[in-house]
Amino acid sequence: MIRKLSLRPLHVALNSLLKKYGIKLSDKNFPFVNIDIPGIFNNDTKTFKGDEVLVFFTIVDDSNTNIRLYEIAEKITEALEEGLTVQDFTCEISRNSNSGVQEEENYRTLRLGYNFKLTQIN
Repeated sequence: MIRKLSLRPLHVALNSLLKKYGIKLSDKNFPFVNIDIPGIFNNDTKTFKGDEVLVFFTIVDDSNTNIRLYEIAEKITEALEEGLTVQDFTCEISRNSNSGVQEEENYRTLRLGYNFKLTQIN
């Protein structure tokens, strides 16, 4: 039987995994990370066995150096290497993109993109 997975539990599982690695997800104090799953609030909120989901992690920091951005990026990579299981689905995770550091007026960002290939556990 092929089951569907809502993308919201994936978002919750990612939050829990990153918090376990000490990565702050709140946007109240710098540095912090935002997780973006494009289309998560559209009507198309289900994914099927073998589908790939693109997930972006945007690291935001108000420091005048890039050190903390890259430290957090390394922690994200470590966390994702641990793997992830969400509601009877495993995620094969591969890096898709890295924006490089972008400078804004009062902060810097680094955006990492990952593909999550979802496979139903039999």
